[in-house]
Amino acid sequence: MNMQDGPLFSGQNIDALRSTSRQRLDKALAGIGTVKECDDPATAARLLKDAQLELPELDRDKTTLTPSEEEGNNLTITAGFPVPQGWSLLEVRPNNFTLSPPVGRVDRYSVASGTPVLLISRSFPRGTSPDAMKAWARKEADVVDRWIEWLAVDVRMHNAGLEERIAAGLAERKRQLQDIDDLRDGLSGGI
Repeated sequence: MNMQDGPLFSGQNIDALRSTSRQRLDKALAGIGTVKECDDPATAARLLKDAQLELPELDRDKTTLTPSEEEGNNLTITAGFPVPQGWSLLEVRPNNFTLSPPVGRVDRYSVASGTPVLLISRSFPRGTSPDAMKAWARKEADVVDRWIEWLAVDVRMHNAGLEERIAAGLAERKRQLQDIDDLRDGLSGGI
């Protein structure tokens, strides 16, 4: 299902998303069942990959401008910006922002590019030059990039402490598992 045209960066606050990510990480750590798994570098790498937030990135080199006719003397131009990574954060509100977010929608299942595409549309009078339309699209991309920069501060803060948090969590889980193993050993052999 596609997001409807509307304000981008206006959904869940980034802090709520960060909290949910930390809760998922804690649950994943608690689900580790063996000491060997705690010591496996692949476990830490998997946990890190799952917990990191990925910033959206507009692929400006592959931007498309598509005209469609309106009634009367206007054309609608839709700028399609491929978003090869982090598209879901286009719906997340950063901690610092202005009250005028960009307006658009994400086509999550773009057939043409095989990657999610941010679509932003505007009506232009017939006869508007292609250069003016391209300038508008660049300006829209600049606005989205500014919002991504604000979001980047929060994402970097979230991602910065993950490796240490995972290492500490794995060490704690290993200790818990070793305690259980020691208890089992102590309880074996009858009463």
